[in-house]
Amino acid sequence: FLAFMLISVFAFAQNGITCFTIPNSIFPVGANTSINSQISEDTSGNILICSVGAGLITFDGINYSSFTTNNSGIASNNITAVAVDSATNTYFIATSDSGLSVFNGNTWVNFNTSNSGIASNKLTCLKVKNNIAYLGSSVGLSIYNAGTILNYTVNNSTLQCDTILSLECDNLGNLWIGSTKGLLNFD
Repeated sequence: FLAFMLISVFAFAQNGITCFTIPNSIFPVGANTSINSQISEDTSGNILICSVGAGLITFDGINYSSFTTNNSGIASNNITAVAVDSATNTYFIATSDSGLSVFNGNTWVNFNTSNSGIASNKLTCLKVKNNIAYLGSSVGLSIYNAGTILNYTVNNSTLQCDTILSLECDNLGNLWIGSTKGLLNFD
């Protein structure tokens, strides 16, 4: 019953709230899967749902599908965050064990500690603005811009803490960082 609760969204409407059930066929047989709380929307209106064990789940309002390591070039089935660049509809997908996957609708490119300068494969959060991806981890901030990755830590920047928990970009172009030492501003 607990597993059902973790991977389901109930299908009923009450008080203006409509809930949907993700079909069991989306989840790998025998895998320990769950939905995490991070969702996003692409420019076509598809809802993107992060999961642990079932990859990136998409919902078009009627049908569910998923990007997994078995059916796509995504780096991992353990997704911590997803963001979409509104100008290009490019998906930026942070994983808890394999770094960053970038999908432009046709091609997958994966960035990890072995093939790029990304600081960690264990990404905690992600924010995209103007096709630039800001990646948080327990070892600092990585910034992906057109295939180039720059890393910022307490050792090479004014970051007060390397453990990045959340990211947000404001209307002035500033990056706000939620860390274990409080709120930081990166401009």
